[in-house]
Amino acid sequence: MKKKTCYQLFFIIILLLNSTLYSQNKIEEFFDNTVGKENLPLNNGFFYFNTFKTLDTHQFYHINKYSQGELIYDNQFYNTVNLKYDIFNDAIIFKPYGESENFGIILIKDKVLQFTLNNRKFINLNLVTKDTIKNIRGYYEENFKGKEFLFYIKHKKDRRDFIKNQIFYSDFDIYNEFLIFSKGEYFEINGKKDLTILFPNYKKEINIFYSENSKLAKDNKTEFYEKIVRFIDQLTLIK
Repeated sequence: MKKKTCYQLFFIIILLLNSTLYSQNKIEEFFDNTVGKENLPLNNGFFYFNTFKTLDTHQFYHINKYSQGELIYDNQFYNTVNLKYDIFNDAIIFKPYGESENFGIILIKDKVLQFTLNNRKFINLNLVTKDTIKNIRGYYEENFKGKEFLFYIKHKKDRRDFIKNQIFYSDFDIYNEFLIFSKGEYFEINGKKDLTILFPNYKKEINIFYSENSKLAKDNKTEFYEKIVRFIDQLTLIK
C-alpha cells in the first residue's frame, strides 16, 4: 500500500512540473507577442520623428531604410535588430519587431557601445576615449585595423535647405573626418602632413603615394584614405 502511494505521489509531482513548464512557456509567448521580440531596454529611448522633406538625398548612413544589424546596448548584445543611423543628428534609430518603417526609437547614446550596419562596425568613442582630442564625439566607423594602428572614419552630412514648387526641402551632402589611433593616442588626419608626422619612417613612400593618387584624393577623399592607410600598414609589415 505504501509503495502504491509513493507511485501516485511521484506521478502527481510530474504532472505539476509539466503543467508549470507549459504555463511558463505560454506566459513567455504572450509576453513576446505583446512587447516584441527585443528586450525591454531597447524600447526605453525617445520616439524618432524625421522632420526633413527631401528629394534625391537623405541624412542616413547607406540607405534610408532599416537594416538588420548588431548592437551592444546597456552592456547587452543584440543581434538581427532593425537599425538606421541618422548621420546628420548622429543618432541610432531602432525599430521594434513588427513595427512599420515610419516608427522608430532613438537609442540613448551613452548606452550604445557599438553597432554594426552594412557589415561595417561603429564604435561610440565617447565611451572609450580619454578626451585625447576634445572634439571626438559620437559614433566612428572602425574602418581598418592595422598592425600598429586603428583607422576610424567619422561620417558626417551637411544640410542645405531650398524651396521647389513652393515646398520647403532639405538636401544633404556627405563629408567625412578621419582619425588614427596609435601608441595610445588619437590623431586627426587632415592631410599628408599629419600622416608624415605620425609615420616619419615612411615619409618618402607617403609622398610618392600622394603624387600617384592625387586625382583620387581630390575626387573621393574617403576612398583615398582607406587605400593609403592599408598601404602604410603594408610598409610596417615589410620593415
